[in-house]
Amino acid sequence: MPALGFSPTWNFADSWEAIAHAVPEAPAQYGFAPDGSPLQFSWSRFDQRANGIARAFLDAGAAHQDKVAQYMYNCPQYLESIHACFKAGLAPVNTNYRYTPDELVYIWDNADVVSVVFHGCFSDVIDGLRHRVPRVVLWLWVDDASGPCPTWAVDYEEVANQGGNDPVVGSWGRSGDDLLLIYTGGTTGMPKGVMWRQEDLLLALDDANRVKLPESPDMDAVRARTTKIGPRNLPAAPLMHGTGLFNAMSNLMMAGSIVTMRGRKFDPVELLDTIQLLSVNSMSIVGDAFAKPILRALDAEPDRWNLSSLRVIISSGVMFAAETKGGLLRHNQRLIMVDALGSSEAIGSLLQTRCLRWQRAWLDDKERTRKSAHRFYTEQLDLQAKQLIETPGDRLDLQSQRLVEIVALNFALSVGCRQSSLLVKTPRDIGTSDDARNGALLTAIQEAQTQAVLIDASDAGEQEIAAREAQESLDRHRNLPVLNPMGGQP
Repeated sequence: MPALGFSPTWNFADSWEAIAHAVPEAPAQYGFAPDGSPLQFSWSRFDQRANGIARAFLDAGAAHQDKVAQYMYNCPQYLESIHACFKAGLAPVNTNYRYTPDELVYIWDNADVVSVVFHGCFSDVIDGLRHRVPRVVLWLWVDDASGPCPTWAVDYEEVANQGGNDPVVGSWGRSGDDLLLIYTGGTTGMPKGVMWRQEDLLLALDDANRVKLPESPDMDAVRARTTKIGPRNLPAAPLMHGTGLFNAMSNLMMAGSIVTMRGRKFDPVELLDTIQLLSVNSMSIVGDAFAKPILRALDAEPDRWNLSSLRVIISSGVMFAAETKGGLLRHNQRLIMVDALGSSEAIGSLLQTRCLRWQRAWLDDKERTRKSAHRFYTEQLDLQAKQLIETPGDRLDLQSQRLVEIVALNFALSVGCRQSSLLVKTPRDIGTSDDARNGALLTAIQEAQTQAVLIDASDAGEQEIAAREAQESLDRHRNLPVLNPMGGQP
């Protein structure tokens, strides 16, 4: 069998196999059996079971970079089957479990899916549409106590338990060019698949780690930083969304473990119970949609839960208001809350990494941290202005979105500044003229640069004056929508 790290480019399967060899008995996943009893899988079992699933894909005739759909709620099998795809050189395809039959057919046909891993509760839906997706040759049924395995499907557990220690690899090997597909929610029409190269995604996610991996694959480097059991992450957000999936994958890269809850609808009480029971260290949420119910539960019973293990909350996708963050801090003052702003094709890892570092550094050296944040912020705005000037008109929408992400770095700039919500205008519907849009964007950038300098003030009185001047200056551009990077509309 190929040796660990045989690929000349980074990929998740090689890396996770190296971790499984380094800490075989460390926990990799926590979940629940169909009868509700708790489950725990070590890194060695996580890897072995993924070998069994990878072998099933290959035995069914899957070819290099064929697509495999995950049609499940959060569960251990979700990440196991993704690991299996990476091992076999196949591409995972997320599938929203809320989709209608027509939407499922569209995605699986659009992605050329050849295998589907699904929860048993979706058996009837699938049975009614199987004839419309003839490319699918393997249906892997995940037992959830909703009924027996259909005759046209294969029991997931049977093949997972056949996996051994030898890595399963297709004849084509593995590559950092192998893909992971993330289908968006279709807010701009039908869902579209974002194609992530594994090497790009792995290094982007790894950028948030203190001890970073080298640019070139080095399994010794993976093993060298895998000296202890990693953190426990709970994806409160669905794994079918990038928010939950990317944070879970990032946690696994640190030899951590993933906790999935039994419930299929978000329940803040179940969430808080689980955090306390398993000493969860981090979780991913989708803004106030999750944070506000959590805060209401904590406010209603402030002495019920011990959340001292929880250190990081990462949010993406929707607004995460400053008021909500403040409320959560009342219950756990050690929390670090991160807004990961971006899109499925451009995760906000840079913002995420810088904010985490600056928040930690702020405790040791306020003045140095404030200057570092300010310098980075203004440099990024300079870079954005240059890119915008050189960008053709038909690329402006993308550049507008990138500007939003860069401006959100104001969160880091605001560390140590009383003004924590510098308002920067961003173009959406500001006319049809490319020149007008370019001009408006550049004006917004220039204003932000000017006010960033003004806000670089240590005196509280100067900060208040600068904040007022910044708002007055930016209010002159009333034809541009307002974005408050700290969450919420002003």
